[in-house]
Amino acid sequence: MDEVLDALYTLRPDHVNLYKFVPPAEWHNLLMVGFDHWRDTSEWREFFNGDFRIKVLPNGRLRFQKLGEQLQNELSRLEPLQSKPRPLIGFHT
Repeated sequence: MDEVLDALYTLRPDHVNLYKFVPPAEWHNLLMVGFDHWRDTSEWREFFNGDFRIKVLPNGRLRFQKLGEQLQNELSRLEPLQSKPRPLIGFHT
């Protein structure tokens, strides 16, 4: 659980919006509260108790796309090395 909380805490605010809905003192409407109000408090872990939402922002999508492209480039460079036929061990023709 600590690893998950650490990952959520370190998500960049310009990449994702972490928020939850909480009831106000009066039960008319729910209030939306962002993680930014909790981040610098000693009770920041409490934000993740119960339901919360994660919304990926445009900068986060761009970052994900760039990482995906980098991964594809790395895999395509490795592909020729992996496509060489390997000799069968223990079989003679």
